[in-house]
Amino acid sequence: MTDSRTLAEREQELALLYEITAISKHIANEQQLFDLTLDKASRLLNSEIVVIYVRTGAEDELVARAARGVRLSKVAATLRLTTAQRHLLVDAQQDAGVILPQPLGAKYPVRVAMGIPLQREQVLLGWIYVARVRQTVFTPQEHALYLVLGEQVARALEMLLAWEQQRQQQAQLSQLLAEMQAANQRQATLLATINELAMPILSLDQRTLLIPLIGMIDHERATLIQERMLAAISTRRARRVILDISGVVTVDEVVLMALLNATRAAELLGATVILCGIGPEIAQAMVSSGVPLALKTTHDLRAALGLRV
Repeated sequence: MTDSRTLAEREQELALLYEITAISKHIANEQQLFDLTLDKASRLLNSEIVVIYVRTGAEDELVARAARGVRLSKVAATLRLTTAQRHLLVDAQQDAGVILPQPLGAKYPVRVAMGIPLQREQVLLGWIYVARVRQTVFTPQEHALYLVLGEQVARALEMLLAWEQQRQQQAQLSQLLAEMQAANQRQATLLATINELAMPILSLDQRTLLIPLIGMIDHERATLIQERMLAAISTRRARRVILDISGVVTVDEVVLMALLNATRAAELLGATVILCGIGPEIAQAMVSSGVPLALKTTHDLRAALGLRV
């Protein structure tokens, strides 16, 4: 009879152990973890009062997050544990040398209580207070099960904290990416404004456009000139485009080819391009480049306006 009862108790202990070790599986959030922990501690391990504390930013401060058998508003909102209380399973009846923190008021008829630290790799993540109002002791088997409970809850809590940290990092990266995209957009808008100011397109009459160019012209800017010029020809129905390069410092073979291509494209749209304001240095560069030039050119803007097209 004795052996049979011992075997039954052992089977019950193994069943409890199996159910407790399932806590760290399939945990989606802290509230689910707290609910499962309260259920295991009260239903399986016969503790009428259970309070869960979790560490906040301050290393030695614990904040009450969940409770069963007592209202959360009625327990101590925060606790600070001593070194011994952090690293030991403290049974108030057996560990006389360690004072167990009391999160409950004196009116609660607690007969026996125990503190379960939640720690991973010597880092305190939280603390569970369990108390009984009917039974007067925790058995050694219950001590072992509560230790397993603490290990499982600590593991799940560590996992949730890691997920939260990862979520915050992803949020920070998303915010940084959004800020970079906004900065790039502002830069693109600024560059577009600069290009607009650096290359105005003026309507001299209903059929004539004047595009004064200033500064250096590289391949990228030459491409932009061509794109904007063709768009203006199409929208304004221009028949003559005067490119005034009197303010241009120098041009190279690539730029000359781009201007030549722009001229040919403009002709396909029914417009004639006149290049005016050519200085001696640019004229020499144009001749030395070897690029076959089929451009209408004039010395200055007055001559360009008087040129019949």
